[in-house]
Amino acid sequence: MENEINANSWNDSDLNEFRHIMDPDADAAVQSLYKSVRFKTDRDELRAMAANDAFVPADLPDDLRLFVEKELSTTFTADDISKFEMTREIWKENGVQFIFILFFRALPYTYMAEKPANVLRLTKLLEDQPTRRVFETAQFVFDIMDKDWWDPEHRGILTALKVRIMHAAMRYNLLTNPEGESWNKEAWGMPISQEDLIATNQCFSLEFFKGLDMLGQPLNAEQQEAWFHTWKAIGKIMGIEDRLLANSVPEAWDLQLAIYKHLFWI
Repeated sequence: MENEINANSWNDSDLNEFRHIMDPDADAAVQSLYKSVRFKTDRDELRAMAANDAFVPADLPDDLRLFVEKELSTTFTADDISKFEMTREIWKENGVQFIFILFFRALPYTYMAEKPANVLRLTKLLEDQPTRRVFETAQFVFDIMDKDWWDPEHRGILTALKVRIMHAAMRYNLLTNPEGESWNKEAWGMPISQEDLIATNQCFSLEFFKGLDMLGQPLNAEQQEAWFHTWKAIGKIMGIEDRLLANSVPEAWDLQLAIYKHLFWI
């Protein structure tokens, strides 16, 4: 079923709402870990999971374990899988171009937006470990573009879910850390908000299409639809609300441009 999105209805009020929404399910699950009596052990397991994208500890706190099991039980239709497989073929032909566009156009563009960039600034992710940040993002892409990524026995869906959990852990630490600069909710909204998640997710498709156009190697409409659909599915796994998942590439651009205006001009 298509999402009930009016492609031309996005306004600052809508986007301000999503600027203040995080990822309730993942956040609640991760909070259970930080409040666990086994906090040190659980924290070490979370770090191990961050270091190994194919590893999900069996003895996580119940809330976090149930969250992981629920997300790994996500089912996909034959049409979904057909589009995923077409996306893999596009990747095999355009993988180098995608990585080039991602690191030299799409992600730098999002990093220039002050509100979401405060996550990187306060956590020092780019300042202290830029190489690690680049390699982790590249590994995420390679895992997602691997064969049968949607199968829980493969790395792709595990990697996407791991990133979602890491995002929740970062939110918790940014909002509760008593040391250093406090997160300014009034000025910045919430860290790694729904607005941030959808804007970044759509960069992996929309800015890729735009970059290929600039290189004189455009994808056709069917290819764009397959690639967009795949990253839309990944976005859902990573906690993006259905209300933000567009039904088509043109609708996605309407939302993306509204977010750019909201983040850069407001």
